Amino acid sequence: MKKVFVILVMVLGLTTFVKAQYIPTSGFSAEVNFNPLSVSNSPISLDYLKARMFLNENIAVRLGFELNSYSEDSKSVSNPGPNQIVQETKSSYFIFGLHPGIEYHIKGTDRLSPYVGAEINFSMKSATSTITNYQNVSGESIKYDGGWDNAGTTNPAYTKIGFNIICGTDYYVAKHLYLGVEVGLGLSSTSYKDVTTTYTIPNTTITPTTTPGGSNTSVGVVYNSLIRLGWSF
Repeated sequence: MKKVFVILVMVLGLTTFVKAQYIPTSGFSAEVNFNPLSVSNSPISLDYLKARMFLNENIAVRLGFELNSYSEDSKSVSNPGPNQIVQETKSSYFIFGLHPGIEYHIKGTDRLSPYVGAEINFSMKSATSTITNYQNVSGESIKYDGGWDNAGTTNPAYTKIGFNIICGTDYYVAKHLYLGVEVGLGLSSTSYKDVTTTYTIPNTTITPTTTPGGSNTSVGVVYNSLIRLGWSF
């Protein structure tokens, strides 16, 4: 019985010691987005990465890095037989973004670290789509630079800049390991790229056409629908 009591005291003492070190007062942290309920995809997403540097127990500067790409290739066949024509559509987009900001951490508990802060958002997106044997005519093609159609309404290319007021919290499930959520209020301005449509027919010169892009400004709630999974070191 005495041995059990000694072991229990040692465990409690170690737990108290570890608790005092859960929330960092200096150093760095890195995090990814985490979806534990994901079935079809990986529960960890690398589309958005974030790093923080703690200047002291209250202040941390942060930098989010956004990188996402997608491509698809589809084919359809017309006139089955020896004279069949295969129409192929190749589409892709690429997104790059930087999101610097600052956080002020408020005293919570041994494991819970709530914070408020602000960040600047900057991101760019390119998009293109090319259809060969366009309209099932052999040798003809059409290319959309700036979107997946001539109006740029499908996956349009853009440049976006914004500013967010944020609040969130980190919960340290173990030493150096935390889960977090974040929500805020944001203002953003988006400028959409002009869409250039190039139509090609063999032995024929056709001048490309341009559809002007538009712009919009929005104000509203911004949030991360996924759980933030992070490590401090």
